[in-house]
Amino acid sequence: MLAIYTRLSIEDDENNSIENQINEGTHYAVNNGFKDNFKIYNEGEGVKGSTTIKKRPKLSLLIEDIKKGGISIIYVRYQSRISRKLKILGEFLEIIEEYNINLFVGDKGLIDMNLPSNKLMIQFFGAIDEFTPNNQSYQTKKTQRLKAEQGYVWGVIPYGYQSDSITKKAIINEEESSVIKRIFKLSKEGYGCEKIAKTLNADGVETKMKKMVTNQYSNKEYKDEKKYFSKSQNKIVKVDRTTSIWLSKTIYDMLKNTWYIGQRKWGGVVYPVPPIISKELFNEVNNKLTNSNHKKGKSVNYRFLLKGIIFCEKCGRAYNGNRKYNNKNHNKTSKYSANYYQCASKRLMKHNCDNFGINITNLESFIICHLFKNKELSSHLENLEKKDTALIENKEELNRLTEQIIEQENIRDNVEKSLFVEGINDTTRTRFIKKLNNVEEHVIPIIN
Repeated sequence: MLAIYTRLSIEDDENNSIENQINEGTHYAVNNGFKDNFKIYNEGEGVKGSTTIKKRPKLSLLIEDIKKGGISIIYVRYQSRISRKLKILGEFLEIIEEYNINLFVGDKGLIDMNLPSNKLMIQFFGAIDEFTPNNQSYQTKKTQRLKAEQGYVWGVIPYGYQSDSITKKAIINEEESSVIKRIFKLSKEGYGCEKIAKTLNADGVETKMKKMVTNQYSNKEYKDEKKYFSKSQNKIVKVDRTTSIWLSKTIYDMLKNTWYIGQRKWGGVVYPVPPIISKELFNEVNNKLTNSNHKKGKSVNYRFLLKGIIFCEKCGRAYNGNRKYNNKNHNKTSKYSANYYQCASKRLMKHNCDNFGINITNLESFIICHLFKNKELSSHLENLEKKDTALIENKEELNRLTEQIIEQENIRDNVEKSLFVEGINDTTRTRFIKKLNNVEEHVIPIIN
C-alpha cells in the first residue's frame, strides 16, 4: 500500500497547499499501480516542520501502520513535509529503513532507502532544510542590530510612531501620540485596560492594524487577512484585519512599552527614540498596574470535573469553569457569585460567540447521578487527583443549602405561629407577614 503524507505550516505559501499535496499524491498513486491501494495521512494546516513525531497524530499513525505491515512506499511532495529538523528526519528514516520502506519525494523521485548513498542524500538535504532558515535568521538579526545602532526602524513599529520617509528613523505621529497620552491619562485616573479599550472603540479611534491595511501610513500594501493556528479550535483561523478593534491586552502592552519614554529595547540593548510621555507618568501608571495585580492575591486553581471534555457548539472553543466566592452578598444565598462553565470566547472582546453558560453544580450533579455507570467517565473520575476539590465543594454546597432551607423553614414556622397569637394588633401582624414574605424570598432561590 502507498501512504501519502501531507502537512502545511502557516509559513508555507499557497502553492504548497494541502489540496495540491493530496492531488499530486493521488496522481502518483493512480499512475504507479496504487489506484485503489493508497491511504492519505493528512496532518492538516498549522503544523510546523519542527514539531516532533509524538505531537503529530497522523505521522504517528503512519509509523504505527508501518510497524503493522502492509505499507511498502511513502509519498511526500517535498522532503521538508516530514520535518525541517535533521534530528526528527533521522528518527523517521531509521524507522522506514528498519521496515524496508521506500520513499518517493515529489521533487527527487523514488528513493531506495536500502542504498547508503540515498540515505546520505536525504540527510544532506535535511541538513540544508534546517540550515537555510537558521542562517537566514542569524543574518537578519545581524543586519537589524547594525540598523538599530544607527537609529533606523523597520517593520511594524509601535502605535504613536512612524518611520521618517527620508531618514528611516522613528518620528512621533502627532495624531497617535495624543491617543497615547489619553490612554496613560485614563489609566492614571483608574480606568482598567478593558474599559480603556471599550472607550477607544466607542469613540471610533482606529487601531494600528486598521490603519496599516487601509494604507494610511504609506503605499505599502498589507494583507487584509491574517492566519494563525488556534489551539482551542485546533485549526488555522483567518482574521479580518479591516475590522481590527482595541483589545485590553493591546492597551496593557502599550502601558508597559518603554518606547513611550524614549527607550527602545532591541536584542537586550536600549536605544534612544523621541519620548511621548514623561517617565514620572509612566512609572506612576505602571506602579498602579503592578499593585492592581498584587491585590488579586493568590490565584486559586480549581480542578473542574469536565475541564477539557466539553466544547462550544457554536465556535468549537473549550468550555472553562468559572467560580468566584460570594464576598459581597451579606445574605449569602449562594456560596459563589459565579459558578458556571462558559465558552472561552467570553473572555475575548472581539470573538464572543454569545453561547450561554451552564451552572457547574447542576451539570456536574447530572453527570454524576445519571452517567456514573459509564466506564469512560468512571475512569476519568478515578484518575482525578485526591486534592481535586470539585466534588468536595459540590457536596459542601449541597449540605450548606440544606442547612439554609431548614433554618429558613424554622423561621417561617415561628412567624406563622405568631400570626395566630391572641391579642396581636394589626401593625404587628403586618410586620410578621412582611417577615414571612422575606423568608419565602430566601427559600425559593435556594430550592431552585
